Amino acid sequence: MNIYQTEKVSDSLWLIREHYAEDSALVLGLVIGEEKAALIDSGMGLFGTELRELVSGLTDKPIVNILTHGHPDHIGGSVLFDEVYMSERDENQIPRLSKESRMRDAGMFSHKDPELLAYAEAHCLDCSGFQYKNVQNGDTFDLGGITLEILKLPGHSLGSVAVFNSADGYCFVGDAFGERIPASSIKSLEAFAEMADAIQAFTEKVPADTTLFGGHWKKPLSREIILNEMSCARELSLRQTENDEDVCMPMSPIPNQKKHSHGNVWISYNPAILNVPENNK
Repeated sequence: MNIYQTEKVSDSLWLIREHYAEDSALVLGLVIGEEKAALIDSGMGLFGTELRELVSGLTDKPIVNILTHGHPDHIGGSVLFDEVYMSERDENQIPRLSKESRMRDAGMFSHKDPELLAYAEAHCLDCSGFQYKNVQNGDTFDLGGITLEILKLPGHSLGSVAVFNSADGYCFVGDAFGERIPASSIKSLEAFAEMADAIQAFTEKVPADTTLFGGHWKKPLSREIILNEMSCARELSLRQTENDEDVCMPMSPIPNQKKHSHGNVWISYNPAILNVPENNK
């Protein structure tokens, strides 16, 4: 099947889209240095060794696989690579790598495309051997002539990070930014302050003209989304939830959630945390 689409951004940067439907794809990055290459995220792991073969066709450099967060649609293909990095704060996401869970997600991404699902059923990787090394804020990866820096962005998941190339002016942010941010992993409203603080630190470090590649977005993300998301998280940390509405998030382990909006962004959260006492994080 024609699952993967590639786009050459520069001699050292490729975008790889794991394509499920016209409106649905996972965006991976391949950064190629003089000594090593870094694959940002790894997709669902449903299509055998195709991703590894594709990457090997684009570069012969040793590969490090850096994961923006631990959700199964971003880490399922990592068993194809020997050197994998992820925040240990997302350790609790690993059980979601089961074949059943990933096939269910693939059904939603593909709008239950029968051909794609049959192919995925036959080629699904066994992720029981998934292993990783911890990565945290400020860590760097020297690829030879290119340095990537890790920036923490908790919210969508506790261990979400961005991968920043300051010299070339781009950053892979996974699912940390967007118009709709599921954040059911956050355990209290006050804990949204960490999310807002991390976004503020991000805006202070990453110039406004940096190209931001999102995990599911066809086009780079706008600065407006980031600033609205920061305000949204800050309002939640202050318990400004009076007008929040119900929202169904069918792909989440907690489908029935609340959402808080600011501008063109909303963040969904587990409504149970409305009853968590203040300062109990």
